[in-house]
Amino acid sequence: MGKKDKTNSPTSTPSITTGFPLTWDTTIKTVKEMVQCTRRLDLKQIGQRTGDVVVLTGGARGIGEIVTKKLLQCDFHIVMGIRNLEAGEKVLSNFRDEGIATGKITFIQLDLKSLKSVREFANSVLHAVTKINILICNAGIMFTPYELTEDGFESQFQVDYLSHFLLTELLLPKMIESAKNNEKAGRIVNVSSAANWSGTIKDISQIETRSTEYNMYKAYCDAKLAQVAASNYLDMKLSGAKTNVNAYSLHPGAIPTELGAHVMKPPSFLKKLMRTTEDGADVIVCAAASPEFEKKGGIFLMNCKIETPNAEAADEGLQKQLWEKSLKLLGIKEQIY
Repeated sequence: MGKKDKTNSPTSTPSITTGFPLTWDTTIKTVKEMVQCTRRLDLKQIGQRTGDVVVLTGGARGIGEIVTKKLLQCDFHIVMGIRNLEAGEKVLSNFRDEGIATGKITFIQLDLKSLKSVREFANSVLHAVTKINILICNAGIMFTPYELTEDGFESQFQVDYLSHFLLTELLLPKMIESAKNNEKAGRIVNVSSAANWSGTIKDISQIETRSTEYNMYKAYCDAKLAQVAASNYLDMKLSGAKTNVNAYSLHPGAIPTELGAHVMKPPSFLKKLMRTTEDGADVIVCAAASPEFEKKGGIFLMNCKIETPNAEAADEGLQKQLWEKSLKLLGIKEQIY
């Protein structure tokens, strides 16, 4: 279910275009972030969350690795979806060697380029834990050459958006159940990007395949905007149903990591202005567990502060259109919360 009919897949490679769809908003927000003083997250405010469970996609490198470290320091039980299980075990071993004795990690195989893998991962999670307090949709790819996944979708659209949309839907009933009669609300965190300001979801007729024309920058920007728009729509639905679960999205910062390194290598002078993986992890953990944003879903964070995302992300008509198309692409029905 959800796998595209091969007859609907492009029979030839689309025309390739280049050039970043830079907008004034993207420029202003990125410069603003770079010149702002970094707002640090104090883990003492979160405290020890012994017994609480976080499902995290990606977490063995880059920003995700530091997110993992901070969650362990808060004594969370992390269920990590990762392609390379050995890499995850090595990261945990390194943290133990550093003296971090709190928290634990359950590693489960996950390939976001496969909807079958997403479903298997979700099923394994539901069998591995009795509750889920937080879901962090962190893993992603950026500025990649044109590729269709085994499901027939453009890879950035599926990895960054659609697979996480499916994972959220599959885990949501358990999250809602876990949040009942709980003082702390459940949280769903979508790690987006400043690129959302350069994206558009006004025309989503070919967003899933880009069968006629492909620009790797535009595909990434649109996928990141889709994350924010769907996150806002989900939070509205969850709040309306009084579920005690909230959805958040964020920009972790302009950070020189392995992500997209094959395309973009910032000059040394610019690196001095960019954020660190520590800074980026702070924003993610802030959205996931900071008391400051308790029960304040439907927001977009940058530098641990509320920021206004692309205006399209607040358009309920566009949100609904994207949501319904996502359900149709996945072959799943609307959930009643």
